[in-house]
Amino acid sequence: MAHYKFETKWVFDASSSATMDQVWDVLRSHEYEKWWEGVKAKVLESGDESGIGELRESFFKTKLPYTLSFKNRLTALEKPHLIQLEAYGELEGTGTYHISKSNKLIEVIYIWDVITTKHWMNIMAPIMRPMFKWNHDQVMHQGAVGLAKHLNMKLVQG
Repeated sequence: MAHYKFETKWVFDASSSATMDQVWDVLRSHEYEKWWEGVKAKVLESGDESGIGELRESFFKTKLPYTLSFKNRLTALEKPHLIQLEAYGELEGTGTYHISKSNKLIEVIYIWDVITTKHWMNIMAPIMRPMFKWNHDQVMHQGAVGLAKHLNMKLVQG
């Protein structure tokens, strides 16, 4: 199995409207298809009263000719600063959103620490790793653009 650790940074100028709470709420929701191109998610199991334990199934259509699907369970929620999940399926590992604000900028750092379980991806990892990173970056950029548009923020970095 091939291991990947990606760190993505999104920076938004939120001087016009959006708050950290709104960014957290949108990232916490399972309604990605409303704002993130090529991404769908559905809730399979509810979590506790705070949402911890919620199980979702996510589907990512990538820029390369393949789709990734995996289940993810919410493991930590600290509004408006943190969302953490554990992934199972074609990708296994953890994903963590760190959300902060400085002046009029909202920063989202996403750390995706996973292994691939698709046989072909593991075989191709030694030569395709740079393309898999590029693909990840493209999917995450689509998320940044969609979130900025959805919350009427200017994307500064992402």
